[in-house]
Amino acid sequence: MVINLQEPYSLPITFLNRLKECDCYFERELFLENVREIPTVSRLIKDINDYCSENMVVGFHYTRAIPEDILAQGLLVRSGEQIRAEFISRFGYLFSIEEIEAIKAAWARYFDIRMTRARDNRIFFNFTTDALNNGGAKPLLRNFGGEQVYFCIDELPSIGEKIASIGQPLIVKCAISPNDVQTYLEHPWGSIVTSAYHRTVNPDAHQTDQDGWQAVPVSPEQIELVS
Repeated sequence: MVINLQEPYSLPITFLNRLKECDCYFERELFLENVREIPTVSRLIKDINDYCSENMVVGFHYTRAIPEDILAQGLLVRSGEQIRAEFISRFGYLFSIEEIEAIKAAWARYFDIRMTRARDNRIFFNFTTDALNNGGAKPLLRNFGGEQVYFCIDELPSIGEKIASIGQPLIVKCAISPNDVQTYLEHPWGSIVTSAYHRTVNPDAHQTDQDGWQAVPVSPEQIELVS
């Protein structure tokens, strides 16, 4: 089973009944953090998290890419050096020699050991589409190739318009195993779906989401493109 964490009503009825019992807490608070320490809520979040961990969840990968590439290859695990070399190989013809030199120099300065360790061989996800509303997805959808390409070069003279002209903005909806994903929240899956339910009770409530990443490729069969 694949669980879309921003659609709480797809949960089994037993969880929905337990969520309904917590409406009195959700109605008066805007942040899940303000109620998650209540024993009834904390147990529920953990139980939902355990259920999600035994299934698959939807991860949203925001990018600007060539749709046919993703449909044929899925999402690949690669180093930044590989990604940037392929970018120059495929699209270097769009840039002058001077522009390519400027791009490579900017990359060399920016992608140091620390940045390489933080980004290489990782596929990043959000678990709701809230980033479409708060602006978080905008640079990823505007600039081709993801942060491994556009970070530090999109504001170079004449470069930004060119990398924004390649490919098309895509939301890559992936069915992934929670056990493959590294996250930063305690009981992340239970927290996100409970927060989504919270918003059905209190529309002004904040949606909990997070960045997560995995070092496992996503096959084409696990992908739906949402443009």
